[in-house]
Amino acid sequence: MRSGRARSLRELVELVGRAAGAPLDAEWGMRPYRARELMDPPERPLLPRWRGDIALEVGIRELLDGEFGGS
Repeated sequence: MRSGRARSLRELVELVGRAAGAPLDAEWGMRPYRARELMDPPERPLLPRWRGDIALEVGIRELLDGEFGGS
C-alpha cells in the first residue's frame, strides 16, 4: 500500500528497529554529506500494474520474521 508520502531514512531505521524489537544504533551525522548524495530523491511513478497490498510496517515485520516464503 503506497502511503503517498516519502519516508526519511531516519523514519525507516526507526520502523525497522520497532519491528526488530530493539532500536538500531544509527550514528547520525558521523560523516559529512558528499556533494553527489541526493537528500530529496525525485518522485518515481509506480511500476505498471503494480499494486501494494502490504503496509510498510507489516512488510518489514514479515521480512524480519521470514514470512515471505523464501528458501
